[in-house]
Amino acid sequence: MIALRIQSPGLTELAAQAAAIGAGAELLRAAGDGVAVLLRKHFIGLEKTRPNRLGGARTHFYGKVQASVQQPVVSGNAADVSIDRVGIAQRYFGGPIEAGHGISSKTGKPTEFLTVPARAETHGKTAKAFPHLEFRPTRRGGMLVEMLRTVSRITRAGRRRVSIVGGLVMFWLVRRLVQKPDPTVLPTDADLLQAAETSAAGWLQRRLEEGPK
Repeated sequence: MIALRIQSPGLTELAAQAAAIGAGAELLRAAGDGVAVLLRKHFIGLEKTRPNRLGGARTHFYGKVQASVQQPVVSGNAADVSIDRVGIAQRYFGGPIEAGHGISSKTGKPTEFLTVPARAETHGKTAKAFPHLEFRPTRRGGMLVEMLRTVSRITRAGRRRVSIVGGLVMFWLVRRLVQKPDPTVLPTDADLLQAAETSAAGWLQRRLEEGPK
């Protein structure tokens, strides 16, 4: 989860004006609304423009992130907007991903490898979805290979002999990954600040035009 808190002299001045008419919390909520709207638009844009790197069926990650943007929560002199979706913080900040956090369904023990899709059809899926996989070791860990095809032939004795030919690497297995940070998964600080100030200023102007309540 990521929680955003935007502060600036412009917002402080607007908040002071709102507080003078007893509407400080409402103005902060309006500023948070502006941030939430911008975030949702940004994630919708990513959903449309960032297909899966490997191709294949989409997982619609950014569409789910968009739906996880929460309404602003006012606390004291600030409004917090949270993005409640697993994975978005990892993409934004980057950093290491270690194996061993999952539990094997076969052994009940912590898993030894991270499963990295190697083909379009494995993107967004786990190895459990492919029952005919073989483990083959590599220098960095291993790979899960699915048999490509079978070939049958009739021997001189008249018997059918079936042999397996080739194989497809479906997943790479590694013990550790280091993901690069990607600040573009969020709007820029300047855009977030502008959205907050524009929304707050617009709300305050309408509130002042309405007069005392």
